[in-house]
Amino acid sequence: MIKGNLHTPFILFRTSGTTGAAKYIAHSRVSDRRALDRGIRCLEAVYSGEVIVNAFWPAALNGAYYFTEAICRDLGTSYIGLGPGCIDELKYLAGEIQNICVATTGTNVRKYLETGMSLRKIIFSGDAPTPAALELADRRGVDVLPLAYSTTEQGPIAYFHERDKNRFHYKFFDEAEVDIDTIGSPPPLQGELRVRLRGGTLGELISTGDIIRVVSEEDLRVFEIMGRLADTINFQGGLLNRTQFEYQLADFFGTAPRFQCIYSRGARPFFRLCIAEQDFDIEELHAKLFANYEIKFALSGSDFSIEPMEASSFFHTRGK
Repeated sequence: MIKGNLHTPFILFRTSGTTGAAKYIAHSRVSDRRALDRGIRCLEAVYSGEVIVNAFWPAALNGAYYFTEAICRDLGTSYIGLGPGCIDELKYLAGEIQNICVATTGTNVRKYLETGMSLRKIIFSGDAPTPAALELADRRGVDVLPLAYSTTEQGPIAYFHERDKNRFHYKFFDEAEVDIDTIGSPPPLQGELRVRLRGGTLGELISTGDIIRVVSEEDLRVFEIMGRLADTINFQGGLLNRTQFEYQLADFFGTAPRFQCIYSRGARPFFRLCIAEQDFDIEELHAKLFANYEIKFALSGSDFSIEPMEASSFFHTRGK
């Protein structure tokens, strides 16, 4: 049930269903303002006067760019919107301005470090950088810190607390109600996080799909992220799961057939959708799949193909 006020206009957004059933979320000026206020508090935890260069994708429906832009504006920081791929422009800025801070994804941290440009700090969102990237940052004297811990449904729910070697500790906002679905292990408390923000549009605790570990017996609201439970594929910056394909395939064939996704995220990313059906129109199915925004966003530009399933398909070790 969505809670709201009939006198306050709102827009319904549908999540991709990466942590279970897809959900409809009400966004209003009030809820977005609260998310922005929490975002500002997240940035305050890692910001110390640097010029921030926003290197997220400025694409439609990709909220990280506009969210970062909004909290920089409202906090009154020195801010430059650049987007990714503008390495030469960023090198020029780093040569002209001291204390450059790049805002980007965790997976892109190493890319900016390897350019050799002079950076003061990198703040990231999403998956944490690899240990190798963090070690490279330490050798170069570049601070790497997380912008926020967020959920798709509720926005920022925790802010950076401290870094312990290659691990990042977060602290929940006071308005976050949390529960940990434990995995039967002794302390420290560890399990899947369920969370709800008081005053939000969701009435119940929702599963995030993240496994967290409480790291402080004195403060049970301090935690680190250990991994994910959600059955998702992170491909070219987009998230895909079986439910998205099952829904589209069931609508196309009348019932969901057996299928498998085989993919590689190397220098030449490819994605194979192998389906246990014969004699179907591959081009028509391709057009139907790419009418789905999440699928199109993740697969565009890759070597993507749809193939009737062969027995050998199941011998690939990677895939969902």
